[in-house]
Amino acid sequence: MRRKMMLAALLILVAVLTSGCMVDFSAMENAADPNATAAPTMPPMTAPMFTDRDKVYEMYNEVEVGDTLDELKARYGEPSVATDLNGETYTWTNDEGYGFAAVFYDNGVLRAKVIQYEDMRQLRELSMATSITNFSMLDTKDDFAMACMALGGKPCELATIVKDASMNPDIEKVFIWMDEFDSNVQILFNQSEKIVQISYALSEREE
Repeated sequence: MRRKMMLAALLILVAVLTSGCMVDFSAMENAADPNATAAPTMPPMTAPMFTDRDKVYEMYNEVEVGDTLDELKARYGEPSVATDLNGETYTWTNDEGYGFAAVFYDNGVLRAKVIQYEDMRQLRELSMATSITNFSMLDTKDDFAMACMALGGKPCELATIVKDASMNPDIEKVFIWMDEFDSNVQILFNQSEKIVQISYALSEREE
């Protein structure tokens, strides 16, 4: 059974898409000891590694703020639907398994979209961050360009969050950086590309 992304959880927890820790910007000096928060060793990955960024994002990038559920059904056909206490999550994939999941406001307008994946570690080779622990140097005065410089590699967009159902809503985006050890840092940026929130999960490294 393929693991579904829990978009409803994303909307509640904002940037925390995996189990990990969040940086507390009110106490930045205690934000993170990178050596003290290693995550338990994860089971071997069985999902195929993503190697083609264009394919991963092809459908995701076609979905725009203001799109509605009916419009996306007309464009991509009927989605698979997962229902929980937080509502319904709709997922569209192509024949190769690439796609996106989405949730909607009551009026049918897009509330958030997330790229489709089975295992977040599939993004490793698309990112290959070189300085993952530098996240502890970042805070809300920094922007997307500074995060890219600090963490190295290439960020992967995970999600777009539409803050309300108005004609001109504020937009937030979540990006992930992942290194060769599968440690990851996820950062929520506002519409001005300033950092709002950081979450991280650091993997144990074999000596």
